[in-house]
Amino acid sequence: RRQGYRTQGVVSPSTPRPCPVPRYLLNFGAVLTHRWTRRFSSRAYDLAALALLAVLYSLPVLTRPNDVLPLAADFDIEVAPYAFVRESLLDLRFPIWNPYYATGQPLLGDPIASYLYPLSLAPVLAFGVIPGIKVALVLSLFLSGVGQWLLGRAVNLPRSLCLWAAALFMLSGNLANKFSDGNVAHILSYPFVPLALTFTWL
Repeated sequence: RRQGYRTQGVVSPSTPRPCPVPRYLLNFGAVLTHRWTRRFSSRAYDLAALALLAVLYSLPVLTRPNDVLPLAADFDIEVAPYAFVRESLLDLRFPIWNPYYATGQPLLGDPIASYLYPLSLAPVLAFGVIPGIKVALVLSLFLSGVGQWLLGRAVNLPRSLCLWAAALFMLSGNLANKFSDGNVAHILSYPFVPLALTFTWL
């Protein structure tokens, strides 16, 4: 017999032996993976429910033809400059002054201007003015629910209460009033209320 060689099923001391993984480590990894997957799936279900609620709530706005204003009152006043902004950006011109409103109006100096807000500007550039604003309203409604859901998680509320609070915030009378009045800028700013409180709490 020579050292370092396998002879008759006997391993010599010079041959490295495999190091088995302890069973408790395998069990701990399985439990940790299961918990992480379960938490991720529960959060995904909550976000999917909020997204579905936002779409269902916005159906009266989404299903109207594009040549009919989906909302009343201030909608035409707040949305009309988006056409000029979209035209300017597609022509590689930065919109600073709107010459089509009365004798002219500064876009960047408007206190309720939301024309350069990414959540509204990106859909407008991608889909057009009216369809883009519709998409922006749905996204804003969804983010409002997400912000309230995060606020509930920040204060350690149970999952069911977080989802319930998010639904109540999305369907609140204040937001419904903004929808009926066509206050697009107010609707777009609505998600920042719970998000600001969430980051303040953290």
